[in-house]
Amino acid sequence: IVGSLVGEEQQSLAMVPESYDGAIASSSFAVVRSEKYSSYYILWCLNHPLVRFQLRMNRYGTTQLMLSIRSLLDIYVPLLPDKMVVDIESMMKSYTGGL
Repeated sequence: IVGSLVGEEQQSLAMVPESYDGAIASSSFAVVRSEKYSSYYILWCLNHPLVRFQLRMNRYGTTQLMLSIRSLLDIYVPLLPDKMVVDIESMMKSYTGGL
């Protein structure tokens, strides 16, 4: 992951529909999939202040900030009770228009 806003509130995030499965993404991006949680919950987690803090702590570089794929494996995300996860998924789905 490359960019001057890695770990910042303005960092770009995108949800990619399943129809793009197998497509080639730029080397500036990382594709994150979860077997247990929906894309909507993962999107919320990646926007969470504690997750962004971890991203900022793991980024490197001076002119162009980067985050290695390896460092993504060490990121902790909030695990909440199932009821809260369902509520968050519904909220994020409404924000994204149900992509």
